[in-house]
Amino acid sequence: MADYSDIRGYRVKYLSSDPTLNSSTEGQVWYNSTSGTLKSLVQIKAWSAGGNMTTARYTLAGTGTQTASIGMGGETPGSPNTNATEEYSGYAWTAGGNMNASKKEMGAAGTQTAGLIFGGIAPGPTLLNTTEEYDGSAWTAVPGTLNTARRTFDGSGIQTAALAFGGYIGPAYSNATEAYDGTSWTSGNPLITTRSNLTGAGTQTASLAYGGQPGPGAPGTTATESYDGTSWTTVNSLSQQRYAAAGDGLQTVAFSAGGYSGTANLSATEEWDGTNWSTSTSMGTARRALIGSGSRTAGLVFGGVVTVATGATEEYNSNINAITKAAWASGGNMNTGRQALSNAAGTQTASMAVGGNAGPPFTPSSGYLNTSEEYNGSSWTTGNNLGERTGYSGNSGTQTASIVSHNFIFNGTPPSLTPSTSYEYDGSTFSAVNNIAGSGRYGVAAFGTQTAAVAACGSIVPANSVTESEEYDGTSWTVGNPTIVERQRTTGTGTQTAGLMTAGFDNGPAVSYSPATVIELYDGTSWTAAAASINDGAWQRASFGTQTNALISGGNASPVRLNSTELYDGTAVSSNANLATGRAALGGAGTVTAGLVAAGDATPGSAYSTATEEYTEGSEAITASTLTTS
Repeated sequence: MADYSDIRGYRVKYLSSDPTLNSSTEGQVWYNSTSGTLKSLVQIKAWSAGGNMTTARYTLAGTGTQTASIGMGGETPGSPNTNATEEYSGYAWTAGGNMNASKKEMGAAGTQTAGLIFGGIAPGPTLLNTTEEYDGSAWTAVPGTLNTARRTFDGSGIQTAALAFGGYIGPAYSNATEAYDGTSWTSGNPLITTRSNLTGAGTQTASLAYGGQPGPGAPGTTATESYDGTSWTTVNSLSQQRYAAAGDGLQTVAFSAGGYSGTANLSATEEWDGTNWSTSTSMGTARRALIGSGSRTAGLVFGGVVTVATGATEEYNSNINAITKAAWASGGNMNTGRQALSNAAGTQTASMAVGGNAGPPFTPSSGYLNTSEEYNGSSWTTGNNLGERTGYSGNSGTQTASIVSHNFIFNGTPPSLTPSTSYEYDGSTFSAVNNIAGSGRYGVAAFGTQTAAVAACGSIVPANSVTESEEYDGTSWTVGNPTIVERQRTTGTGTQTAGLMTAGFDNGPAVSYSPATVIELYDGTSWTAAAASINDGAWQRASFGTQTNALISGGNASPVRLNSTELYDGTAVSSNANLATGRAALGGAGTVTAGLVAAGDATPGSAYSTATEEYTEGSEAITASTLTTS
């Protein structure tokens, strides 16, 4: 039997403790003299079954992540095309909004809440050059059309910056490349290898095209090309020729799975590391005309043809990490049950909350509270009173330096509404400071610090939502640029120069309780819409974190109280750990590493909640596999 040194060219390391375990240790073997164990770090690569699609289909389009994808169109048994969309949560598929036209063999790009489809073929058959955009609930046909109508091609990128390449234009195959800027398509330099039924990954300026069929009746190709935003370059080929395969990822890290060799369906999987393709573990079901989404480390494939159409879904995981999922755990209860409180300013171990309504029933004049409470990471302590009963306030800053503003305050008998006041809190006492500069309102999104805060949107009397935003500099409020979406009962997090606002509803004169899912980003001057939107349309949600790493949790989707949590990572929105109890009008504080939510309205008509839940971010722990024990 050969020695390890003869096989690998070096000896097994003799160590008193395990080395630092990361990707650079992968494949290494060492002897731990303390535990008397021979160890090695091995990458885990595996497919597992996900929930089946509601409708079996093939030649469909898809995009998104492993835990938030959409699959649309395609051919279903007994029907040449469908316009149906399904959304994947990481566990199960549910119906989404239908496309405007039944079609198959389209290109796709974007996310579950900001998707894009283009081209394809409609019954007839008719080659298409049309484009549709998805907002997480409905598809909208947009004016931009492909310069070359085509089918069986692929795309990459996002809704506002997508790429389309290759395909079939009948009777010829295509090498055409086009770029989409959110409005129109522009022709670019063509692929080097003309082909149809290819797979793509990456962004508009850094894409990868691989596999495909170079001509009618031809077997699959192994050709791989890399795109730099201008031109395609030939790079190292796939290990196995294939077409009508699934895949996704980035230009430097992608995967390819399944497809057709020209004679048989494939289950084989390959990984791309930016230079070479390598063979990985095979899918559970060999099939072709399927679609893929996600990444090389967390991929998803669904649909396709085995001998007939299938709705089978498989998840691919390739990493050396043992992942601990994010979770909520019970914290100390508040002393007073309340809803419509201000956001809980501060951190998971040092936060404060003030005001709210003590019902039920909800009583605007007498039910609002003036009490404050502080949290130390385990229990809440009653603090000093604000001096006025308040609810739906904006609150930002820390436990010892916060700014409370845009209050729903009632004074006197009979009560009168005074929503223009603001107060600073120093960890002990509330002090009245300069009134807000814009309209008196409540239900705003508030974020930032006591000396650099933002309050945006909200409701004015009689209950009209606005687009106003204001900045506080530690002394005075100044009116800033308006938001994009008019809303109230919204939520925000971040800083004055890098803030985020989402959720809420518009119940202005023309609209009644229309939930907002748009994420707006603030740069200290202007508001812009993020490419992704939250999935759950609701109001009275809690949020915490930063502009590029935020959690949005709970909320009122009348009459349902949500327990869902969504993570926005600066690019996409994905589902996260659920709260133990669904509730609305709750407060949130902290970061995505360590956050909390407290209080709220858990069940309409029932006592308001005192519950606190603490959030812990998921972690990745790298562990070594034990091979033998000496």
